[in-house]
Amino acid sequence: MLGPAKDLALLLLAAVFISGAATSFGVLVGSFARTQQQSAILGSSVVVIMSAIGGIWVPLYIMPQGMQMIGRFSPLNWSMEAFNVILLRQGDLGELVLYLLPLAGFSVLCLAITVVAERIASSN
Repeated sequence: MLGPAKDLALLLLAAVFISGAATSFGVLVGSFARTQQQSAILGSSVVVIMSAIGGIWVPLYIMPQGMQMIGRFSPLNWSMEAFNVILLRQGDLGELVLYLLPLAGFSVLCLAITVVAERIASSN
């Protein structure tokens, strides 16, 4: 019975990290946009591009080698692979961490850029 409980715990952990990355990216977009319309266009455009590059539309293994290398740096690829580890590969925490750490780093980077941008904007 430990299997399903472990899988649920891993799914919740992945969801927390993915939600953190998505939220911090949204905050970053919001800090650069001047209007709600700008943020909607900028945010959705970047997410569509990142999803195409990250293997959401077309699996990375079908893409040329150069695009595969680029796609592995997409937060959407890390998110999809985190769920794939749990749902398709029955992986463990050790394998999942390989995707959660980059997501955490992305979250921290987005928030750090947001803080700097907001401080610059408030000083002007």
